[in-house]
Amino acid sequence: MKKKNVYVSGYGKAHEKSAITKIYGIFALGMIVDPNTDEILEVEGSLVLDITKNFLKCLFVGEKITDEKKISEKINDLYFGASKKAFIIAYKDALRRYKEKIKYNI
Repeated sequence: MKKKNVYVSGYGKAHEKSAITKIYGIFALGMIVDPNTDEILEVEGSLVLDITKNFLKCLFVGEKITDEKKISEKINDLYFGASKKAFIIAYKDALRRYKEKIKYNI
């Protein structure tokens, strides 16, 4: 039986002087994932600039959430913003939650 798409979130601390921290306090990452293929269908983060929001989509949409090495390398290679660590930490937090739920078929 085909599973329905799931929503997963993760959180990471952004640089203390970043707009993310000033406005939101923490970086939040939300993703819609197809659990049948592990493909990230949609992503959004607590970001300020539209260009960063769009770039976040380029980093994640179409990738498999379980491909930790590829996604981490993509962030490191392509994103030079102050919140790079927050992106990676939030992604890994979301991945942990995803694996935990999928493992128990929830």
